[in-house]
Amino acid sequence: MKDGIHFTQRWLKGLAIALLLGAPLASADLITFDDLDPSEGSVSEQSYAGFNWDSRWGLGDSGMSGFGDAAHSGSQFLFNQGFESNLEITRDNPFDFMGAYFASTSNYNNMSFWITLVAYDGQGNKVGELVDAQINPDFENQPLWIAADFTNVSRLVVDAAGGIFAMDSLQFQDTAVSVNEAGGFVLLLIGLGGLWAARRRVH
Repeated sequence: MKDGIHFTQRWLKGLAIALLLGAPLASADLITFDDLDPSEGSVSEQSYAGFNWDSRWGLGDSGMSGFGDAAHSGSQFLFNQGFESNLEITRDNPFDFMGAYFASTSNYNNMSFWITLVAYDGQGNKVGELVDAQINPDFENQPLWIAADFTNVSRLVVDAAGGIFAMDSLQFQDTAVSVNEAGGFVLLLIGLGGLWAARRRVH
């Protein structure tokens, strides 16, 4: 009986260490849009890169008028077709949004100069906001990195103060499980194991 209890205790300790060491470490991913095939539908229809994309996002390329320098990597990017605003990017699993490259069209009458980014968690709480980040200083129309550093995001809203903009090289990572959360689960398992061992001793 004692050997069985000792084995259970050793097993639970081993499980605790494995869970704590196995808590995922976040690693950044990059979305470049260059492997999107327009013949297979829009970015929203393809659920590209595991995200849900607002149907108002358009897939652009550097051959389009006014977008010759808009792409940061490769030649493809997303843009707010039809001057659309408050375009959304969502995902079922929470993610951390580090930022993306933004550029304005070079067509003077359609230029965009500022971007606003707002992030929400799965419960609809605002978890990050960047208001009127300048994307077109000195009318250069070159991709400009806009850092955000939003964590635990389920919905990201991208808005421009008028004009047409391009977005490329979006950087994100899966939201990591904190050691405290993993540790709490481990303590629960150890507690249940202790109760089980105590019942074994009684019987």
